[in-house]
Amino acid sequence: MPGFPIATPASTEPIALIFEPTNHFLYASLTPGDAVAAYSFDSGSGTLTAVSGSPFVTGHGPFGMATDTKGKFLYVANHFDDTVSVLSIGSTGGLSFASVANTRASPASVVILP
Repeated sequence: MPGFPIATPASTEPIALIFEPTNHFLYASLTPGDAVAAYSFDSGSGTLTAVSGSPFVTGHGPFGMATDTKGKFLYVANHFDDTVSVLSIGSTGGLSFASVANTRASPASVVILP
């Protein structure tokens, strides 16, 4: 299938994958690497293409991810620094820092309830 296997930066391991709600973009948390890789998805051909600027920096040890229901934000659980990064999702799938929240203990996942 075109676009597979997914290429990730050297010395990284994708821990989690998530599509945003419109299924136009796929995100992979990279640990080690402290980043999220972003890919545009062509549903007609199944092709994945790296988004310009990818990978995007997160906190230390990104694990689980979730998006809000409108696909405006990506929430990333940073397992090794006890934070959740909030990244804004741009119209081309690129990510930019919005905020960070401290947690009490090593988060491994994020769940968004409607």
